[in-house]
Amino acid sequence: MIIQCPNCQARFSLPDHALGAAGRSLKCARCGHRWHQPPTTETDSPPRQPPAPPPSSPVEAPPADWAAAEAAPPRPDVPLQSEDDEPTDLEALSAMLAAGQSRDEGDDEMTDFEALGDDDDEALRNILGGDRPSPFAEKKKSRWWLWLLLTVLLVGGGGAAGGYFLRTTVVETWPATEAVYTRLGIPVEVLGAGLSFQGSRHEFLPLDNGKQLVVTGTIVNLSEVPREVPFIRLMMFDKQDRILQDVLTQPPTDSLEPGATAQYRIALDNPSDAASRYEVDWSPGPQGTGED
Repeated sequence: MIIQCPNCQARFSLPDHALGAAGRSLKCARCGHRWHQPPTTETDSPPRQPPAPPPSSPVEAPPADWAAAEAAPPRPDVPLQSEDDEPTDLEALSAMLAAGQSRDEGDDEMTDFEALGDDDDEALRNILGGDRPSPFAEKKKSRWWLWLLLTVLLVGGGGAAGGYFLRTTVVETWPATEAVYTRLGIPVEVLGAGLSFQGSRHEFLPLDNGKQLVVTGTIVNLSEVPREVPFIRLMMFDKQDRILQDVLTQPPTDSLEPGATAQYRIALDNPSDAASRYEVDWSPGPQGTGED
């Protein structure tokens, strides 16, 4: 069958079965235009040209004309021109079709933006290519100052004292350093020391009276000894980093062996519209949040 680009009118010859029953998205190898090509039916094929009329009986030319024709040099053959002024990159088209056959049948379906809830920011961010920040982005702890601190501890004369008095901050930001203090015999009393939250994700679920924010992820024991797992606290912050709401949940397990993991889940009903981000952290329990 013959396929024609609707943008630059380039024409390509494809096997009859290349488009399938539902058609396929194509990309022009010449201009890069993309379009959906429906399957070609019998009526789509160009009409057949009527057969050429039989040659009429030759009319004898005067002897002088025949003699002149025989004396004239033969005309050079005129090369046939292709349907396009320049060759079409058929290899790129074939590669595109081969890649398209491996995709699922529905790869040409458009996503219904109206079907997305106003709060389904995760799905909307995926559709927009990941450039749109989530309105409830989890705060990532910055580590640039930690590297600066470690440099000062290594180079500065008061490195030992700084490493001792700032050990709690260091371990909270970088749990793996807790093992170093343990080997040096320096006690570090940090809630959740040696444990780390990883792979946190969130979603919104409908409620009869609103919505629910659900955060899930993995707890990892990065230390070399068993660790008790504290309560888990979910906090909602506004743009001025003020806590608007918080909720506690029990840990998925009481303790974790070295290198072991556990999946956690914590939910908050009807998060505030003024919240701009959330943060998951450890808590000593219902009486130890430090909030009124």
